[in-house]
Amino acid sequence: GGRPAAGGPPGEGEDTQAPGALPGTAARAAAQGLPGVPADACRETLRTLARLDRAFQGFSRDALTPKAIRDAIAAHHLDWIGLRSRTVAFPDAQAAQEAALCVREDGEDLAAVARAAVCEAVFYLDEAAPAIRDALVGARTGDVLGPLPVNGGFTLFQVIEKRMPSPEDPEVRRRAEQHVLDRAIDQEVTHRVRWHFAL
Repeated sequence: GGRPAAGGPPGEGEDTQAPGALPGTAARAAAQGLPGVPADACRETLRTLARLDRAFQGFSRDALTPKAIRDAIAAHHLDWIGLRSRTVAFPDAQAAQEAALCVREDGEDLAAVARAAVCEAVFYLDEAAPAIRDALVGARTGDVLGPLPVNGGFTLFQVIEKRMPSPEDPEVRRRAEQHVLDRAIDQEVTHRVRWHFAL
């Protein structure tokens, strides 16, 4: 008993929960008590935390609309481009240029012409160093970029995969949701906080 009927609308469980009721984990903590905390104070504190948690869940549901997610992704269209690349670093520009020429003109594999280990990296464009970001923006799958200056050396990048940001990408969606929530919280703080002294 006490559980909402199957098939109810989303969030029904939270809405129909008794105002003073504690969710399972908090109820167990209240029953067991906390060291050095009176039982009544423990129960009241946990009830307050449970109410705050339910309120924030409702606030999040209201803020995270499909349109808000789409708008956040559109605003970060370049930053959240996903890339998978193979990279190899060379100590001098000439060696890197020769390797790039072999790959671009002769069709050789990057690993075959590399004089160092080839690494594979998966990242989003906003995680790339500013010195290489502009080159990566216009890159297409299969392109060999460089040599580009990285960490005092010269690096070649071979783009294996390039993904435009989409709400179906779990990491892009997580970023969009965080962006939307951060903005919504900032707006709430701006509207609710009243300063009682001159800044």
